[in-house]
Amino acid sequence: MALPAKILHYLDDFLIILPPATTTDLNIYTTRLSELCQEVGLSIKESKNEKGTIASFRGIEMDTENMVIRLPERKLLKAQQLVQNAIDQTSLSLLELQKLTGYLNFVATVVPLGSTFLPRLDHMQLYFPTERSYYRRPISSEAQRDLTWWQKVPAMALERSSTKESRETISMWSDAAGTKGLDAFYIESYPQQNPQPNPRSAFSITLPSRLSHTQEHINTEEIRAVEQALLHGAKFGKGK
Repeated sequence: MALPAKILHYLDDFLIILPPATTTDLNIYTTRLSELCQEVGLSIKESKNEKGTIASFRGIEMDTENMVIRLPERKLLKAQQLVQNAIDQTSLSLLELQKLTGYLNFVATVVPLGSTFLPRLDHMQLYFPTERSYYRRPISSEAQRDLTWWQKVPAMALERSSTKESRETISMWSDAAGTKGLDAFYIESYPQQNPQPNPRSAFSITLPSRLSHTQEHINTEEIRAVEQALLHGAKFGKGK
């Protein structure tokens, strides 16, 4: 008897997804799964065996009733402890930094904007000497600011929708011209088939005098253009 379900697995973690209209007693599927595992010589760790509309897979709790994913409280507390330990120490070894960023990368699966506050911690790994495993590097001021943000994470209502929403698309183009200035324009491309820009969706500004005579790299100027375009266009993207 085959299981009428979709089966996902990562190494020894298995997730069985039954059809939404399933009304049969779940014990039938549990029994059949046990039989299949016995046939191939696998054993089930009953303490981790969960069934129902809320279950954990690869450390993430999935709620198919509300269609959201979230992290168990114990994992949030572990992230808080790792972050606090890093802040208290003010310096980290490469191994400590890798453990911290590795775990926060996992937490970022559920934490909105979590990935935004990781690159500066990841960047610190580039400056450890390969021949001295005991070497400790002071935490940079930028990384400290990221850690301060992560301190607040356990107090957030952390869950992320697992459904795909249809949202309006706004296309944006920006450019920087040496010491002259920045510009950008937007097009609201949905639901129009052939969208056209309008005067309200375009702007240009001159660089402040404190920046116009500096020798900034062109990539930095391009990023400034993107930054100003996002600030200018916030009203266009609100709720979209």
